[in-house]
Amino acid sequence: MASNNGVYVVGVNSTGEADGKPQFGNSLIIDPLGATIAKLVEEEGLVIGDVSLEFVTESRLRYFITRDYRPELIEELIQLCKS
Repeated sequence: MASNNGVYVVGVNSTGEADGKPQFGNSLIIDPLGATIAKLVEEEGLVIGDVSLEFVTESRLRYFITRDYRPELIEELIQLCKS
């Protein structure tokens, strides 16, 4: 997801137990190229990582993420969703 869209992705989840149901943790931050930059598995804590708007721009330019973007289809998709 991150590398497909050229953005940072932050995934959060509880750990331990809530209302008698196990919570599995695995909170993380993924950079625009898909690399994990911070992660907690089952321990409690905060996931903290540096993010950079410049890196987002660089990764989009380097990997041509917008190459396949088809703005002419957006209006058509919007109309389909409204109907």
